[in-house]
Amino acid sequence: MSRLLRLKSFLTLGEAADYLAHVLEEDVGVSDVLQLALDGHLTLTVNIVNGTSARKARIVSLKDGTFNVWGEVDSAQPFLPPVLVRGVKFHEIDNLEPAIRKGLENQSLYLRPQGDLVSEDEYVEYEEPVFTIWGLHDLPMIGAERINIQQAYQEMTGGPDVTVMNLDGAFVVSKGGDLYHLQESFEENEYKSGSHAFGRSLEEELAKGSYTSEHAEAMRIKYSKEREAYLKNKASKPKHADFYAADSLPQDAPIVVRPQALNELLQNLLSQADSEADFHADSSEYVSDHLRIVNRAAKEFWSTADPDDANSQPKESEVIDWLKKQGMPQTTSKWVARIIRPSWAHSGRRPGP
Repeated sequence: MSRLLRLKSFLTLGEAADYLAHVLEEDVGVSDVLQLALDGHLTLTVNIVNGTSARKARIVSLKDGTFNVWGEVDSAQPFLPPVLVRGVKFHEIDNLEPAIRKGLENQSLYLRPQGDLVSEDEYVEYEEPVFTIWGLHDLPMIGAERINIQQAYQEMTGGPDVTVMNLDGAFVVSKGGDLYHLQESFEENEYKSGSHAFGRSLEEELAKGSYTSEHAEAMRIKYSKEREAYLKNKASKPKHADFYAADSLPQDAPIVVRPQALNELLQNLLSQADSEADFHADSSEYVSDHLRIVNRAAKEFWSTADPDDANSQPKESEVIDWLKKQGMPQTTSKWVARIIRPSWAHSGRRPGP
């Protein structure tokens, strides 16, 4: 990895593809970078340039979770079944009232975790406060953010549009490992009566001149009353009640790649190559010349190095020069020298004698 690249906090998708192509000495395009992420081999990052609203969240196993008992669906309100019991821990289920337990057994009632399922045995719990997050956040690929990447890949490869939806919303992970659930405010929902976005959309429509002045004035008066009602209702509720799950990543937040993620990908490729080399060695099958060189370099320079003695450890330049003499290209030699370097190796200037 070049010195300049090590100073960068992120690369564009194009830069990441170019770097992989250079190191691996094969064609790599942006669509390949996206597919590597979709297949779970590479972590993508979103650069939230202008900030976005979010709530902190955490992934919980079902056995450690908290549940609500939901009743039968009312035909008058099919999307709002009644909640009969709230806040039931998994180990408390057997202690519920007999009628509730019977309903769960015959499936006239059912348990739902206080959050959104992300796998067969895990769900996401949310904290109430909503605040603004900025900057680089990784994509965990458990919600709508995965659909964003799938759609980008389909567009780039000429495939069909992704028509599935993820109602759980989009998630991101901070550098410190905190999980965030992205939010949108009803204020910015143009379909929400009385919202700021609704008023903005109304003025854009009236600016087209398709309405008489009397009709336009009546529409403004109607919106003014709806706005007053909206603000009154908003003020009567906690802040988080005015937000809902964002159905995608922010449109003004580009997808990028951290250099560390590329390095982890390359390390995994090398580990896979080493495993294949061991398998081939055991089965007396073909092993590429480059794999033989990598294994020789690791043994030549690090098998006798002492973790507690920096002077017994090779300089990176020595390893690179040796690899180049074996016929490896300059860039590949640098990459291999860093990959075979143990985590315990001394960094920085060597101590004097």
